[in-house]
Amino acid sequence: MELAYCKNCGKELGESEKYCSACGAPVEAASGAAEASPPATANAGATPPPPPMMESGDQSQVSVPPPPAPGMVVPPPDGHHMHHPPRPPSGLVMGKGAASTGTLSAGVVGSVSMILGAVGSCLAWASASTVLFTVSVGGLKGDGKITLAISIIGLILFILAVALRSKPSFAVALTMSLIIAGISIYDAATLGEGVSVGIGLWFCIAAGVVGVCVAIAGIVASQPAAVQQPPVQTGAGPQPPEAPASSGEAPPES
Repeated sequence: MELAYCKNCGKELGESEKYCSACGAPVEAASGAAEASPPATANAGATPPPPPMMESGDQSQVSVPPPPAPGMVVPPPDGHHMHHPPRPPSGLVMGKGAASTGTLSAGVVGSVSMILGAVGSCLAWASASTVLFTVSVGGLKGDGKITLAISIIGLILFILAVALRSKPSFAVALTMSLIIAGISIYDAATLGEGVSVGIGLWFCIAAGVVGVCVAIAGIVASQPAAVQQPPVQTGAGPQPPEAPASSGEAPPES
């Protein structure tokens, strides 16, 4: 005789029972023959499947990759690519030490040249000698006003170039120096006969020429220089000598 079990809680049922005595669930009359075994309860936990096994001879072991050797670079897993920022060529590092020294020197010399131009704009630009006395004409009575204003602007630009390590400041200071040199040289070349170049005009010519030279040097020095460094060694380090493989033979008896 086959036994019947409640489909709700799994309790064994009698032949004449219409309701389960444990949970009160009705017994289905049309179910026919009772099941041979009670159904699995809802709270029965499922056992996770074991990890995949690999057969190796007579032993079963889990497939685990061997650990990397000391100093060995492990590549990333498939599908994962490591992105690194661009690096300068091996052995070259962009340095700022030499560039800072050159920029400072160019800025200081350029500032001194603009001060010289401002002083020269206020001095005599031309002088003419007569039998009794010498007549001098100051720069502020002519183009010296222009060179004075440009010298002040150039001085500010050279100071900014030193403070900010700014290449554009040197470029604009170069333009100011070219204007001072151009005006001074033109005025010196167009003096009439018997008129000599004054000390102030010589100062402005020197200030313009020196300002052009140091401004160009500052533009070059403001660019970062490449510093040579030894290359970085990568890869695995020196490996210890391998032990000789055992042949499996027993040593000869003495």
